[in-house]
Amino acid sequence: MSVTFDSVTLINPEVHDLVTNVKTNEVTLISGKNSVQTSTQTYISVSFKCLTMDYTDVTNLKAKIGSKASLKIHGTTYTNCVITSFSDSQIYPDVWEYNVSFTQDTS
Repeated sequence: MSVTFDSVTLINPEVHDLVTNVKTNEVTLISGKNSVQTSTQTYISVSFKCLTMDYTDVTNLKAKIGSKASLKIHGTTYTNCVITSFSDSQIYPDVWEYNVSFTQDTS
């Protein structure tokens, strides 16, 4: 699987979740009936677990925190994405694991 964020390639990405979110508002009315309002506007949220043998891969992606950019997942491009969560740890000498989550801004 090929994944890039603002030209930074995620190394050995494993998808945790790729969710297409639908914006809805659900309310129970006084009558007891259920009212649901929805929009055709959707956005994605996705998380990856990655392994690398070069810590530069981790720092390059960390440098993108706070930036809105395109996220390309296996040929599909999602615009205006941001890093919403990031963690990393050294699991063996010269091997790092990092977990990163993205959410698409559709405003």
